Amino acid sequence: MSTTHNSNLRKWAILLLPLAIISISSGACTFAQMIDSIQYALDSWANRTYSQPFPNVPTPKLGGSPTDPAGGGNSSGNLKPICFLNTGTSPATVMAWTYVPLNTETPAIPSNASTVASPGGNSSACLSLPLGTYTWCYHWELGDVNDDGYIDYAHAFNAPTVILDESDTDDLDLAERVTISPAAGTGEQPGVCDLNNRIVLDIRPYIVESQNIDKYYFGYSMIALAHNEDYVTLTGPITVDYYFHHCDAAPCTTPLIREPTVRVIIPAGEIHQFYLEDTIGDHLGNWDLFIQLVSIDG
Repeated sequence: MSTTHNSNLRKWAILLLPLAIISISSGACTFAQMIDSIQYALDSWANRTYSQPFPNVPTPKLGGSPTDPAGGGNSSGNLKPICFLNTGTSPATVMAWTYVPLNTETPAIPSNASTVASPGGNSSACLSLPLGTYTWCYHWELGDVNDDGYIDYAHAFNAPTVILDESDTDDLDLAERVTISPAAGTGEQPGVCDLNNRIVLDIRPYIVESQNIDKYYFGYSMIALAHNEDYVTLTGPITVDYYFHHCDAAPCTTPLIREPTVRVIIPAGEIHQFYLEDTIGDHLGNWDLFIQLVSIDG
């Protein structure tokens, strides 16, 4: 049992003891019954359940503090506001997911700050963050989907990068706004945005050869290939996930289809090439290939 839980149990014992003594003095119960009542209350507190394991649900930090204006992590240098517009139907907790400090190409862990964006907009749906390039994660409640007594969550990522620099305004009313859409069918994944799982990964040192890398996402951890016959060759020891996005016509007139993710382990000293061509199987259309670095294994 954690120190936090032990502290809470002591608090409950202190609160319950006077009530138990009053009960004994009034003849309401025996001493043994009083002990059983206190033990039952303490056991109920210790065994209570949450919709997520309690330490893994990030607590929103609105605005930080005078000594840490960004709300955690990286608070040095100038800060600029960024705000979020929620076009969905559920409130969502938003936080920075990847961060590359301004004038560098080295990914870093972003601030722990988060805010809640309500549908239709709210004035507090803003963060003040150090200068640099960001992507975002946001999560929202789904209710008790499985009827198991737990509130379920979903989360999604906003991959297009946002750059905060000296040219950005300090006025919240004029600050850049990022649109989020907490809803089914937006590429959501189960659970919350778990800050404990954020790691800084850079796929670039493992690129042996490439042709026309279209863009990097999530800092420099993901490669996007977007043109016919584009390719990238990677060397190990790394683990990557890759998947295709496509539509069935060019230009796209139908919703994008995401093919299942495939995991590839590339051992040390070996290479693997990822190749994109617009005609794959029975599909002819607009295809993109995404390769995400999952771990460095050596």
